[in-house]
Amino acid sequence: MSGNERDVMSAEIRLLHDAALAGDGAALCQLANCYFDGIGVAQSYEAALMLYEMACMAGDLDAARNLELCREYKIGAAAQHGTACSSASTESSPVECEQVGRLVY
Repeated sequence: MSGNERDVMSAEIRLLHDAALAGDGAALCQLANCYFDGIGVAQSYEAALMLYEMACMAGDLDAARNLELCREYKIGAAAQHGTACSSASTESSPVECEQVGRLVY
């Protein structure tokens, strides 16, 4: 990745971070995806799970599905305990995903 590509990625991460701080559920979920895969940030399942939890509490259904998948595949702390979103509806149409077989992006 060139320096220019890193700068663009950093700017995108900063924008996601700012929207996440404002409580935007979709931005929280997208930022969690970045941490899950280590895209533009250091890879961290714990940070991803925390952000998925926050996104879920903000009403983001993709985050609720991702938390459920993390529990199913025993990834990080989500495998050890339920979350505040465990009662959130994850009923939806099937989604094709890229990570963990089905992680929602």
